[in-house]
Amino acid sequence: MGPADLADVPSTATVAEQLAQVEASQTELLEETVGSTPTTLWAGQVGVVAVTRLVETNYGDFTADAFRSAAETYLQTLGTDAEFPVIAVENGGGIRAMAPNGDITMGDLISAFPFSNTIYLKKVTPSVLYEVMEVSGSALDGQDKETGMLLQQTNSGGFLQISGFTVVFDPDGEAGSRVTSITLDGQTEPLNREDTTTEIMMAGNNYIMSGGSDYTMLGELPKYGEAGGELETVQTYLESCLKDGILEGYAGTGNRIQMRGEGYEPKDYTASVLIADESGEPLSDQELSYRVDGGERQNGVTDENGMLQITLSDGAHGIRLADTQQEIYVDNYSGFGITVDEYREQPVLTFLADGSCAPVEEEQTGENESFPVVPAAVIVIIAAAAAVVWKKRQNQK
Repeated sequence: MGPADLADVPSTATVAEQLAQVEASQTELLEETVGSTPTTLWAGQVGVVAVTRLVETNYGDFTADAFRSAAETYLQTLGTDAEFPVIAVENGGGIRAMAPNGDITMGDLISAFPFSNTIYLKKVTPSVLYEVMEVSGSALDGQDKETGMLLQQTNSGGFLQISGFTVVFDPDGEAGSRVTSITLDGQTEPLNREDTTTEIMMAGNNYIMSGGSDYTMLGELPKYGEAGGELETVQTYLESCLKDGILEGYAGTGNRIQMRGEGYEPKDYTASVLIADESGEPLSDQELSYRVDGGERQNGVTDENGMLQITLSDGAHGIRLADTQQEIYVDNYSGFGITVDEYREQPVLTFLADGSCAPVEEEQTGENESFPVVPAAVIVIIAAAAAVVWKKRQNQK
């Protein structure tokens, strides 16, 4: 029996009323505002690409940081917080939706974290951590030497977002040897791949830590403790990162997951964004202003085809024109903004005619900053005084 078999069953007034009450109470909860974010927290689908399964994102950084914070708090209650370095991971498939720039509601958090997972703590060694990150990068299949774009046609829900360490991948490497190095925060030397004794405390959701997504090496380890529920952990950490109700510290990514294929060196890149009017037509030669990652407004102008060219630092960024608009995602590693194909659509922003996208007045820079403009009347007075002094000195000779 399925839903279709129950389609003709008449509803009961009492049951319908109770359902309406539940829906009303849930709506109130889901619409509750937890805070605000100045830039989109990227996760879930961008077009047909699930970005947290492919590259580092700021929502991935945020989530892993939340797990790590919860683990550190748990260890402090045990009095063992100083004994181990603490790191955290979250599988990209575990963050199901983005949080657009603007208010973050409980509904946004529940959409992103619907699984009611628990945060597990386990001790790992550097050797195990290298194994873990090899699984994380198992779908990598090459990198363009010029743009840095990853060449794989698939992604993995087991791709890990991380906190407490940096990992360098070689996407061109052979399976099982794509991890070039892993370095803990605060250290300069990478961990030794052969080290089977140094203890590191890892936090992650119970799915990954129990061996899901091929992390069998984690499933074989004993559980050290539990640090709370996933959704509650994320909400608590979000509230701790708010200043005047606005999330701080997660504009752009933290360069924790580095893709360094053979011949590729990180560098600035140019993203192409189509600017259209409110009817959807491209706007050629249009002067405008925009924000990158919620930062200061920058001026630009479209070309004859309505394309706005923006030079950006290596990695992912969110861009918008009007502050009322949802940001678009560009990233040289995932290819958004640098190519258009069956997986990546052309990023488009709408120019609003209400003045919210107009160019901004640029501050004077250069020599004028060091040498302020002096009024002409003051110059005349100074010149006259100088002449008097010069004449007195001539008479004294």
